[in-house]
Amino acid sequence: MSLLEKEIKVLHIDLISLIVNLEKIGAQRVNMGSVCDHYYDLPDDSLQQTSSKRIRIRYQKWWNKLTMKKRIPSNSMKIAHENEFTIDNYHSVKVLLWEYGLVPKWQKYKTRMTYVFGDIQYDIDLYPWIPPLVEIEAMSEEKVRYWIEIAWLGNYKTSTSGAVWLMKRYGKTPVPLHE
Repeated sequence: MSLLEKEIKVLHIDLISLIVNLEKIGAQRVNMGSVCDHYYDLPDDSLQQTSSKRIRIRYQKWWNKLTMKKRIPSNSMKIAHENEFTIDNYHSVKVLLWEYGLVPKWQKYKTRMTYVFGDIQYDIDLYPWIPPLVEIEAMSEEKVRYWIEIAWLGNYKTSTSGAVWLMKRYGKTPVPLHE
């Protein structure tokens, strides 16, 4: 499935207040659990460095997915073309990635709670090394910003950066992935 992902992260959220506010407006929690992401690149990191592409295998209790993203430059929100495929066998996909020259690079772990309200998605992420944050995803920047206000998040710092930036901001480095 190919789509254009548009999101903004809201940092240092008050987790309990956000959940109460989301449930108050009628958002439904659709899943919660541990997430493990494994990232792949060419040996010289050129997919990420020269073409803003990222390849990830995500493991969750309810499914595993292969995701390919290509970042689109934007100062106001994180935008990426995203192709995502549900996979049944991690090892087969890993062999396929190796056959095409991709090697494991790094991994990250988090707990994620996802709330949905109409076509708005709130992904609350809890990492062991940073304060709680929420990614708000919608079809347009205007919708994302509107729903930031509806969820009472307007006074919080926002970010359009990805996971590596978050790690570096909090003095962490990506955990190497050796398979």
